[in-house]
Amino acid sequence: NALSGAAKPQLCVCLPVSTVQMEYICHMKAPKLLETVKTLVAKARALCPNVMFMAEDATRGDAAFVQTVITTAIEAGATAVGVRDSVGAMLPDEFAVWVETLMAAVPALSDMPFSVQCADDLALAAASTLAAIKAGASGTAVVAEGVSAPSMKSIARIAADKGAACGFNT
Repeated sequence: NALSGAAKPQLCVCLPVSTVQMEYICHMKAPKLLETVKTLVAKARALCPNVMFMAEDATRGDAAFVQTVITTAIEAGATAVGVRDSVGAMLPDEFAVWVETLMAAVPALSDMPFSVQCADDLALAAASTLAAIKAGASGTAVVAEGVSAPSMKSIARIAADKGAACGFNT
């Protein structure tokens, strides 16, 4: 009901995909998490035509499992996918390779909105975000205030200054 008047409604299903967070936050093993993804995304899709699946702590998850979870979410009806580097421990070039590898393993990501969100623990979130966009991600999640992710201001500044050199306009 809250979305009934929205011009572009979207529901987001966020679940952790690393073993540590699956087990200690959600108290689930991998098979149960896959079933939960399938159920929640399908329920969200029944309520809203636009559903994003956000894979939390994706960079610490087993690569094959992350790919399986994302494929499951897409098959269940997700129309957009996001991945989060929840600890911000990757260098920008490492994150770009990680994004490229994920996109190669899940080709459907090239045909839908695919965004990244990077924690800023190493003060590299803005650079990692730009590297991911250069590697094929189509968007990013940012924060208006705070330090948990890159700010809108920092991403806008980098995109304006370096976007053309990276193959995109802003």
